[in-house]
Parts: sequence; structure tokens; C-alpha cells
Amino acid sequence: MTIAKTMPPTTIVVPEPHSETNQHNGKLNDTQDNQNLRNDITRLNNDLKEIRALLTKTPRTSSQVVTNGEKTEKQGPPLNHRKPRVEQLSEIKEERAKYSIKLTASTATEEVKKKLEDLTHKEIITHIQQAIDQQYTTDPPQILHGMNKYSNHTYRLQCKDPEDVKKFNTMD
Repeated sequence: MTIAKTMPPTTIVVPEPHSETNQHNGKLNDTQDNQNLRNDITRLNNDLKEIRALLTKTPRTSSQVVTNGEKTEKQGPPLNHRKPRVEQLSEIKEERAKYSIKLTASTATEEVKKKLEDLTHKEIITHIQQAIDQQYTTDPPQILHGMNKYSNHTYRLQCKDPEDVKKFNTMD
């Protein structure tokens, strides 16, 4: 689309110097003509500014459209989608920490470490649950069947409720 098609046609009417109206009203028409010329020049200046603004404005790329949606530069900065997600993940981690306990075997003998590496998650949970049941004869803490093994001989276990985690912390 060309600029000529987008701009409305502009016409300037210049009065003829020897017309009858100029001859009868001399000074009045001269001041009115000057005012009309000033108005036309002001309108042309405004049109020129609009044309320059259209020419200098760069079109948005497809990535800008996807990132900002239908927002333009005048509507503010693009939405920050990452921040709410990070906050949500930190809340999930805090909630998970209430139900989990970490056990480390870093000070254990090499024989115990090797045995723990060879056992499956289910076998480790079964052994730990048996040790818990021996110590707590009434209302022992229950371990859920989810467990994480870490490379530094650390194991994270999930409990049914936060009170079970407290019981674990007081266990010998």
C-alpha cells in the first residue's frame, strides 16, 4: 500500500487576485486569506508528520507478535510469564519439603554404601519401614512408596503427613 493511497486528498484554494469579492472588501479578504493559508500550512505540516511517523515505524516481527500478543508499544511492556511460574514452583517445593525427609549415608562404611546402591527403591523403603516399625510400636510414621536416590549417597523419602517427618527427626 502506498502512502498516496492512505492519505486523503488535500486541496488548497488560492483566491484570484482580481475577483469581485477582493475588490469590494479589500482588507477584510486579505486577512481572511492569510488565515486560510496559515490553516492550510498547519494541516499540511501535520499530514507530513503523520507520513514521517508511518515511514519510520518499523513493522513488528512474528516473534514480537507471539511474545506481546496484540499489545503495542503504547500499551506497556510484554507480559512476564516466567515470574508466576517460578513463584508457583517455589511454593510447590516448600509444600513438598513439609512431607519429605532426606537420609544420608555419606558417613556409612563402603560396604553399606555398596549394598544401598545395589538395592531397589522398594527394597530400601521396606528396610527403612521395618526399622521404623521396630522403634515405634504404636502409630509408626508411614513412608510413601516414592523415593529419590541422589549421587552423594543421599535418599529423599516422602511421608504421609508432616507429623511423620517430625517423628523421623526424633528417631535414633
